[in-house]
Amino acid sequence: MDTKICNSCKKELPNNLKFFRRKRKQDLYPNSTVLLLNRCRVCCYAIKKNKAILSRCAEMGCEVKDYKENWKKQRKLYKKRETKYPEIAHLSVGTRQTLREWIRNGYVFSTYEQYKIDTRRKCRKYYYENDGILTKKECGKVFIENMPDSYIANVINRKVNEIPKEIIETKRIILKLKRELILK
Repeated sequence: MDTKICNSCKKELPNNLKFFRRKRKQDLYPNSTVLLLNRCRVCCYAIKKNKAILSRCAEMGCEVKDYKENWKKQRKLYKKRETKYPEIAHLSVGTRQTLREWIRNGYVFSTYEQYKIDTRRKCRKYYYENDGILTKKECGKVFIENMPDSYIANVINRKVNEIPKEIIETKRIILKLKRELILK
């Protein structure tokens, strides 16, 4: 088995992706063999962590030996941070994302039940004022009874913009008459 010695810790490890990271230049040469770094993954992580600690120390204005105490204080401050919309914090992630977007666009959130009602209304293609909340089946019946232009165009097998308004109105009246005759 092929082995490689890490330049940092001087350990002899197997020369594969499990122990050594891929070089970034590998993306430039996709057809070549795998190029691995000279440091093992453990050493790369340690170096990355030390760089992060140094940058945080620079931000906080402390020395590396005082880092742990200062970082604990910082974490306590992060935990106390308040959420922007605490009334929706208990909801699922997807619902929170949708609600945040709605609130940014002017929606006033009161309760989750009201939000569910508003969602149903918003998702429907056609909302009729006095119907309340309809199931999909009921919604389809109301759609057919009101006969919008798209329904009439679909009956004629044409697009709405291809049919003149007079023909749509005529066909609507014909369909209403047929329905009245069938009901009698």
